[in-house]
Formats: sequence, C-alpha cells, structure tokens
Amino acid sequence: MRLLLEPRVRETLVSLAILLGSYLGARVVSFLFAQVLTRAARRTASSLDDRLIAALKRPLTYSLFLMGVWTAVHRLPLAPRWVDRADGVLFVLAAGLVTLGVARAYGIFLGWYTTESRHPTAEGLAKEFGPLFGKVGKVFIAVVGTITILQHFGSTWPPWWYR
Repeated sequence: MRLLLEPRVRETLVSLAILLGSYLGARVVSFLFAQVLTRAARRTASSLDDRLIAALKRPLTYSLFLMGVWTAVHRLPLAPRWVDRADGVLFVLAAGLVTLGVARAYGIFLGWYTTESRHPTAEGLAKEFGPLFGKVGKVFIAVVGTITILQHFGSTWPPWWYR
C-alpha cells in the first residue's frame, strides 16, 4: 500500500488509466460517429457522404486515442528529453493521420465528382483528367504533410542549397 502512495507510481497509474480511458473513449466516439452519421447519410441520395464516413472513421478513432496518449505521456515522471522524443513521435503519427484522412477524402470526393456528379462539366474534362488530378492532388497532400513534419523538427524550406 505504501508503494501506491509514492508520487511516481501514482502518476504512472494515472497515466495508464488515461491510456485506457482514451482507448475506450475513442472506440465509443467512433461507434457513435459511425451510427449517427451513417443514419444521417442514408437519408441523402448521394453515396459521397457514406464513403467519407467509412473512410474517416478509423483516422478519427486513432486521432482521439493519440490525444489520450499525449496526455498520458505528459503525466509520466519522465526526463524532459524523453517527453520531447515522445512528442516528436506523436506529432509524426498525428500528421500522418491527418494527411491520410485528407488524402482519402480527396480521393473519394474526386472519384465521386468524376463518376456520379450531375455537374455538366463532370462529363468531359473531369472524367478525362480525373486520374491525373487524383495523383497530383495526393502527391501535393503528401508533400504538405512532409513539409509540416520537417518544419516541426526545425527544418527550413527552401533548403540551404536552393537559396
């Protein structure tokens, strides 16, 4: 019992409870997100919202869990250099999740626009250039995500050899 009163052990247990709570909370929010939004999406004629909900459910769940991990790491009695390293890893994971979510949403929207949209311009140029716009757009999203990560760690753009 005396061991549980020690501050380091207590903070570690609180961090573990935060991790467990964030995992369960992320799963519950993800379930509710899927249930509520899926019901609302069924009422629409378009399949765009159905596909967006399905594609963004998992990145949302992981993002919510990462917020709990960040909170738990900052409660742990660790040396500042380990907290900084954990922050860096968590930032890379969060930036990757956001990049993945945006790329998925872009691909779904572009696919919907070129195949199901009733917009008059979707019939001609959009269908022809849809694959090109899809690839260029996803590369652009990946580059923005990479630049965001590099700037977080102190890299500057343009690089020294370009100036």
